Amino acid sequence: MIVTLKPSTRWLIRAAATVAAMLSLAVTGVASASATALTSFSFTSAPGDYIGGGVSESFAPADAAFTLYYGSYASPATRQDLTVYVNAQDGEWWYISIAPAQGQLLKRGTFTATRWPFQEGATAGFDVSGDGRGCNTSYSTFTIAQMTVRRGIITRLDVTFTQHCESPTSPPMTGRVEVNATK
Repeated sequence: MIVTLKPSTRWLIRAAATVAAMLSLAVTGVASASATALTSFSFTSAPGDYIGGGVSESFAPADAAFTLYYGSYASPATRQDLTVYVNAQDGEWWYISIAPAQGQLLKRGTFTATRWPFQEGATAGFDVSGDGRGCNTSYSTFTIAQMTVRRGIITRLDVTFTQHCESPTSPPMTGRVEVNATK
């Protein structure tokens, strides 16, 4: 028996395989044998910072699940917008969301940002929120040190950040998020 796939069916099968591979990479942190993949989320919250509560924390695949996505959990991250969801085994959860300035694509570099998803014009968007705490307004900078894109989907990411909630002079939260990053 010969099975012929229509072009639209082949596209759907390839897209499903790509999503499955991305989810596997994001959750397990598996990389090629030639490089060690790093997946983690860590932050230091200054006393008085509402989001981090004035503490330092670190998460890795041994104690948290990591999902890199765009828009909804079913869509892989793209250069137009991404979120890293960190779901710790102890029930703690974090979202790190990043978007480029309007009309741009995410790329390596350092960016000034306002609160995602409410950024406008030439300003990038950024937001770290977790356990029910979030900024109404934020003033952030972030640096994308590594970002690998394959077929339009982000497969590796390394970002450092500083976020100030409600005022540019409020106590900062600084940190780093890596998903399958290589050194």
